[in-house]
Amino acid sequence: MSSHIEEVSIPAGSTVRVGRPSDEPKEAIAALTEFFRRRGNVQYAGLGLMEVLYADRKNEITYTIGIECSSDLEATMKEAGEILACTPPSRWPISIVPAKSQFFPQDVEPFFGEKPKRSWLYRLLYSDLTSWRKS
Repeated sequence: MSSHIEEVSIPAGSTVRVGRPSDEPKEAIAALTEFFRRRGNVQYAGLGLMEVLYADRKNEITYTIGIECSSDLEATMKEAGEILACTPPSRWPISIVPAKSQFFPQDVEPFFGEKPKRSWLYRLLYSDLTSWRKS
């Protein structure tokens, strides 16, 4: 099994669950932490878990790395994917998403940087939505 980069879309009618994993891909997190330190624009990075339940009852589980940057988020996510492609495979594939994405749990503690401060309105709107989502 080798690491590779893949872009996928989630079909309509699928259900997405997000949460925190009980274990972590240590080599991947170490490599990303070093990369974020060198890059200098990453303010926050955390580890989540996402399960996609497809309409045909198949499911797919992936770690999610949520990233928040001061600038150049797309390039940072692309480069982080290239870093992950060079790390040993983990228990599940790893997806990189913006930290504010619906595919990343908002209650995750950072493995890099500081957890972003959220307004009371943001917390109110998203507090009940992070466990189950429909695409």
